[in-house]
Amino acid sequence: MALLEAMAAGVPCIATAVGGIPDLFGDDRGLSVPAQDARALANAMAAVAGSPELRQRLVANATANLVGNYALDAIVSRYLGLLGLPPAVSSTQTG
Repeated sequence: MALLEAMAAGVPCIATAVGGIPDLFGDDRGLSVPAQDARALANAMAAVAGSPELRQRLVANATANLVGNYALDAIVSRYLGLLGLPPAVSSTQTG
């Protein structure tokens, strides 16, 4: 959750490639490094700190992913699908 919250706040993220993090960071949404590799982590941090373009790209891609997959309408639709119910009318369709 902390990574999702950081991404939602517009923070370019770097984390070790454990659990679901590689999937979360796929498509250039964050940088993942091997676990227990301090040099790789330091290099990733230096790359993000030294490149405004990289920071902007990571944030833009993460934001697009969050809007498409973690916004309320997307979550409700996924739950309805899991329950075998028809998709809900989104707030963007009604307003």
